[in-house]
Amino acid sequence: MKTDKYRINLIDKIMMIGLMALVILVPLAYSDLVTEITLYPKFIVLALLVLLLSVLWLLKFIFEKKAPSFVNPLTLPILFFLIINIVSLNAAVNVNASLFPLAQLFTLIILFFILVNFMTQTRLELLLKVWVITGGVVAVIGICQYLGIGLNWIPSAGNPSSTFAYRNNAAMFLILTLPIGGFLFLTSQKIKNEVIWGFCTSLMFIFLIYTRTRGAWVGLTGATFFSIMIYIILKKNRPHAFIDQRKHFKSRTKRIICLVCIGFIISMSFLDPNIEDLGGKKSEIFSTVTSIIDVGGQSARLGIWKASWDMFADGFNWLTGVGLNNWTLLYPAYAQGHLISFTTIVNRPHNDLIWILTETGIVGFFIYTWLLLTVAYMVFIIIKHNTKLKTVLLTISLSTSLLAILGHSLFSFPKERIAISMLFWMIIAFLTYIYNQLPKQSRSNNLFPFKMNSRDLSKALNYVILIGMLVISTISVEVARRHLLSDFHFKKGYFYFEREVYPGAIQEFNRAEEFWYNSWKSSYFLGLSYLKSQNLPASISSFKRCLTYNPYFFNAHYNLGVAYSKSGNFLEAIKHFAYTIVIKPDFAKGYYNLGISWHKFGNEAEAEKNYRLSLLFDPKLPQVYNNLGSILKNRKEYEEALTHFEKALEIDPHLPEALRNLDSLLLILDNSL
Repeated sequence: MKTDKYRINLIDKIMMIGLMALVILVPLAYSDLVTEITLYPKFIVLALLVLLLSVLWLLKFIFEKKAPSFVNPLTLPILFFLIINIVSLNAAVNVNASLFPLAQLFTLIILFFILVNFMTQTRLELLLKVWVITGGVVAVIGICQYLGIGLNWIPSAGNPSSTFAYRNNAAMFLILTLPIGGFLFLTSQKIKNEVIWGFCTSLMFIFLIYTRTRGAWVGLTGATFFSIMIYIILKKNRPHAFIDQRKHFKSRTKRIICLVCIGFIISMSFLDPNIEDLGGKKSEIFSTVTSIIDVGGQSARLGIWKASWDMFADGFNWLTGVGLNNWTLLYPAYAQGHLISFTTIVNRPHNDLIWILTETGIVGFFIYTWLLLTVAYMVFIIIKHNTKLKTVLLTISLSTSLLAILGHSLFSFPKERIAISMLFWMIIAFLTYIYNQLPKQSRSNNLFPFKMNSRDLSKALNYVILIGMLVISTISVEVARRHLLSDFHFKKGYFYFEREVYPGAIQEFNRAEEFWYNSWKSSYFLGLSYLKSQNLPASISSFKRCLTYNPYFFNAHYNLGVAYSKSGNFLEAIKHFAYTIVIKPDFAKGYYNLGISWHKFGNEAEAEKNYRLSLLFDPKLPQVYNNLGSILKNRKEYEEALTHFEKALEIDPHLPEALRNLDSLLLILDNSL
């Protein structure tokens, strides 16, 4: 028995270290060896640590012989939300694209149940302290970036971003952490602790200002105002319950430290940025740099939301959605050219509720709403029945964090970001733990309508559930590993591609496809590399493979048309150039290349029509004027042909074809005199 007790204590200590490592390492993890600077590095850290925790939880069950608790108010909404995400894959155009977010969701749900079972008041407070200290470290890095004080090796697509790759992502982390820092400061009873938590909270507030993220400011401000109103109402209705406890959290020193912190925040707010001196790297590939939304601001979002609504309302998509992580693959089909170009890939709708609605349908949206309303009801019950002021303040601060990130999610994408979604699920686990500590008579039986608990489950079934979680955690690690390695080779391939070392690029893009075979990015750049190397059959094969994974990818259709045109297959070229115009109706180059293909195919009438449409959308294409002039010259419409040749040379005085055509036409005109 003593041996088992020693083993259980050892397991508990290792689990606590693992949880603290989660709170520290996931926010700080990044790598400039991949294009997704933070997404895959943070997820592999999360997946590995949750795998470790799953192993320890199984061992704890073996030695402790105490049934874990899988029954709590959130069990049903979480279970149904997981099911609807899996069901949505049936509608996905690319099921493999869904595996990463599905692995992320499974991992976070496993972490949720581990936390609910493992938490104690002491462990909860320790985790919160580690979390806020990590927030302070994140803030110091971000402030240094803003002021240009070193740290230029940390890659970013928009500084100051600390270790989150983009300033908006850092702001998401800050608004989740700031209320916790405020709670620790308010409830501290020692001067040393008051200084530490006041300083950490001040640093995070300064960094939040530096991120210039309006959605985060609005989310945190609204959530804080709501929470203050809740506390005022609580204080008014229960003045005697907390009056003695409030004395423990009030001190003259605390007020002085608070004033100093406010002065520090105000003084730092007036410092000028020195971001241009950072020299920090930018991830120039796809979702980091080209995922929009400083392009066009709110008007860009409105266009994306409209396309998302059209996607949702199309056919039976409204019921179970278009499939997890398939929004970005279908967006071009509904965007009518909005934010579609060779340099812009729209990866997300910049509104998590719209994202959930389009990918999992109305069913998924209502289940997610059910989950959030259940959390809100638990908070209400805790505040109503708990007599400990510190617990009530903790509940209000955790709720403030949730409200802030939910507010920001109306303009951004926190559910995709690993550290942010991890903290979101940790918060609802903490609230579930606090709720479970209430006396049974205070808790509502309606939140879990079935009369059962974990003791009702057989020992064998508990083993099955725990081993299942262990297997799923292992699969999640493998998914994370493959994505990380695929992205690593993709970045190496892109490095060679930019330097026109196409054999090296081809080798690396092939390696990227080996690790994650549905990587449309790798297939696309592999096709471009073959195209640049004049290997047209291999180029065509790669572009076609890309389109099986991402059927509406504008760039792939265009370059596949180029490859077919160069190989002399003009009918296939016409089909793909025509598709680019369907996706982007104002695409001048699409009309131009469609005109060339029809011209080479021998249909001058269609060629002329497309040349004229090309000039309608871009009147500064000299080659189009030249080609249109050639058609007019062949029809002996010499005067208009002359105008077009002259226009081509006006735009490009050295265009050889236009010079030759003009000389030829002038010779004809001279001979006709």
